[in-house]
Amino acid sequence: MKIMLLDFLKVVNSAGGAERVFCNMANEFVKRGYNVYAVCCDWEQGTPFYELDERVKFINIDGSGKQIKFARHLKIEKEILRLLKKISNDNPYDNTKNKYWSTKVQNVINDIQPDIIVAYDLQSVCILKNILNVSIPVIAMFHMDAHTVLNLNASKKEIKALNRVDCVQVLLKADIEIVKKYLSVSVIQIPNIVPQYNNKANLENPKYRIAYIGRLDKKQKRPHLLIEAFSKINKDFPNWRIDIWGGIVDKKYYNKLKELISKYNIEKKVKLCGTTSEVNSVLINSDIFAFPSSYEGFPLALTEAMSAGLACVGFKSCIAVNELIVDDETGILCDDGVMGFAEGLKKLMQDQEKRIILGVTAKEEMKKFAAEKIWNEWERLINEHTK
Repeated sequence: MKIMLLDFLKVVNSAGGAERVFCNMANEFVKRGYNVYAVCCDWEQGTPFYELDERVKFINIDGSGKQIKFARHLKIEKEILRLLKKISNDNPYDNTKNKYWSTKVQNVINDIQPDIIVAYDLQSVCILKNILNVSIPVIAMFHMDAHTVLNLNASKKEIKALNRVDCVQVLLKADIEIVKKYLSVSVIQIPNIVPQYNNKANLENPKYRIAYIGRLDKKQKRPHLLIEAFSKINKDFPNWRIDIWGGIVDKKYYNKLKELISKYNIEKKVKLCGTTSEVNSVLINSDIFAFPSSYEGFPLALTEAMSAGLACVGFKSCIAVNELIVDDETGILCDDGVMGFAEGLKKLMQDQEKRIILGVTAKEEMKKFAAEKIWNEWERLINEHTK
């Protein structure tokens, strides 16, 4: 069987959670004997940040090496744009761009002749179903909670496309009912995989380290809240340090983080560490995992920290976080905002026994997301739609 994974989001040299799922899925199904084609549309030349099995066929349908405006790709007569605008309520620029990339996607499909396509983002779904009208089975993946995807992000054309796929896969149980309110399509919950680490954080031998792993993103991940929260309590905990791991999304925001660290005179206590492929090493050398996100789908960084036996702090208002963390049982859920996060951190920083108990319980809870179980669910889903 030929499986095509299609992703129009950033893939090359990008260390996010969705990119990791993209590579992990490709690797797993090629190991299970399937022919796997990992297809992306990324201006950057190179390979994914996460390693791909050499048997996976990686195809970048852009790879121009130049991040240039789309208008330079095509010479389109004004009359064509006028006609597009006349026949569609959508932005004609977006419509034309999708038509351009759809030709490239169609060429890849013609070459591969896949039996099924797993679409990783809404643009992929739109191209496959609104423009190409493929008859090949398509499974649409949600990497964020369904409310964020459908109520906040999806346009009318994307809703239309989603209603034409064979199945929508969501990450959380609560997502199923939300999808049913918006779409008349088959929906199934399959969570992300959580690595089952043999080695775990030794919380009985404190290192006084708080770890953050995630994009340096202002709107969703919000590491600035961690810095500000720590600034409120750091004088009471002189031995504690924070390691912030993550790629730069916005240079201005990255500079803002550096300014905050300088403003609070905590340069010796808070370090911006860059990206890492040694996630487990970071986790087992920490005592607390801080996760100040405003919204999530199924946060890999958080679940990996829990699997490593770390006590974690997140916001009770954050969808997914509030489903994964049970307050005072598998972690700490706190009120949104700087002071709420400071209080959450303080509960753990001052209580080693609580860190140990929560870390043990968190690790046990993550066993239900073991790889074999999750991949078996995916394999059943794929086989159901290719019979």
